[in-house]
Amino acid sequence: MAGPEPPPAGGSVDWDTVALWGERVVTYSVRFWMIFVLASTAAVAAYLMIYRAVVPDASHVVPLFFAFDNGAPPAADVALDGPIMAPGHAYALSLVLEMPESPANCAAGNFMVELAVHAGHSNRTLASVRRPGILRFRSGLVHSLWTVAFLPLLLLGRAEERQAVRVPLIELFDNPRKEPAARARVSLSKPSLQLYSAQLHVDAVFRGLSYYMHTHRLATALVFISAIVVVQFVLIALLQFRGRAAAPALGRDGSDGERLDEAEGAELSELSSGDEAHYPPRGAAADAARPRRRRQR
Repeated sequence: MAGPEPPPAGGSVDWDTVALWGERVVTYSVRFWMIFVLASTAAVAAYLMIYRAVVPDASHVVPLFFAFDNGAPPAADVALDGPIMAPGHAYALSLVLEMPESPANCAAGNFMVELAVHAGHSNRTLASVRRPGILRFRSGLVHSLWTVAFLPLLLLGRAEERQAVRVPLIELFDNPRKEPAARARVSLSKPSLQLYSAQLHVDAVFRGLSYYMHTHRLATALVFISAIVVVQFVLIALLQFRGRAAAPALGRDGSDGERLDEAEGAELSELSSGDEAHYPPRGAAADAARPRRRRQR
């Protein structure tokens, strides 16, 4: 509904019009900001839902506990369902072994790491790889110099003679939506290996829209939230336009109905409250009507 015309520049000022015009301005401003706040809140909530659906968690670190029994190759099972590996996303898997620089590990040389990823219900193998690993070599001279340099820390327990061996297993694993990965089994080829700890690193590989939403979070958030707010305002404007277009038609129909009701009421009141002198009796009226009918015939 359009507000009143602004007051004229010169001449007398209609203060009632000015007050009405100012009231309309304040009312429309408050209404606009209320709609803007509600639309922005809804847009932020919608973007957060889209972000959670499109962008998975960046990385997960799952501890592994190998079983060293009866000289068999050590193996460990780990669950991958839930938030660790979301269905429909790509991941990279790698193994990190904390190994002491012991004579046994140095003498072991190369060893193989095997990873098998299985589905949930069918227990189908989704991926199976074997990758080599080895403890980094350090000569006796370098080892002796390192020991002398860090001797105080070694004596206080602040440093240890260990190495972190990282073994890349799968560079790109597409977790299927219909039958996603549920568990994995990691095994080592040599039971003589000595370990402090082992961890399976599951890192998400972002591609397409998820890459931009994760890498450029602020820019994509501003673009998506602004677009959602604009769409909401367009829908509100269309609904308001349709309501205004339908209002005149309803007004015309209502005025016609009121005129008909007034006419019917006036006619009924005239018939009910009329003077008997203006209306002949029934008998006379019937007698007067008979000649007219005969004439019409």
